[in-house]
Amino acid sequence: MNSPNSNFKMFVWLADAGERQSIAFVADTLCEYLQDVAVQDLPTSAPSCSHVVEWMGHVVPVFRLRPGNSNEHVNVVVLRASANQENGYIALETRNAPVKVEITDDQFEAFDANERPLWREALISGFIRDGQSIPIVHPDLLCAKGFVSTANSYFIKHLRLTA
Repeated sequence: MNSPNSNFKMFVWLADAGERQSIAFVADTLCEYLQDVAVQDLPTSAPSCSHVVEWMGHVVPVFRLRPGNSNEHVNVVVLRASANQENGYIALETRNAPVKVEITDDQFEAFDANERPLWREALISGFIRDGQSIPIVHPDLLCAKGFVSTANSYFIKHLRLTA
């Protein structure tokens, strides 16, 4: 832990994943933001990752926190994920373009992972911004079984609530 007089600062990309779920990514994992891109169905996949987008010659799986349709146009961030052996990328639906923000020691210290249980399995850290706990997630962990299971449960619960 840094001393109280430390000037530690870090830049992350902040995005709104929808459903009041702001998240952040370490700067070097963000490849590109795609606005209004069509998603295609992947029928036999997990509920939270049942769509793909084509990006730079790659078919990239897309995590979504809400139900959607094939050929629906959405915004996504494409992230570098070495754990995804198929192509090295994963995408996450977002409501807006990510914004680069600077975070400091005191913002890290106040973070409470219990406020963001959906992201617990994928987070590497977190910070406070405008009174909200924001998880910093890593793309490799978005591909892990623990997060996929949690995301599927969240997705199915959300589907029941909106049906």
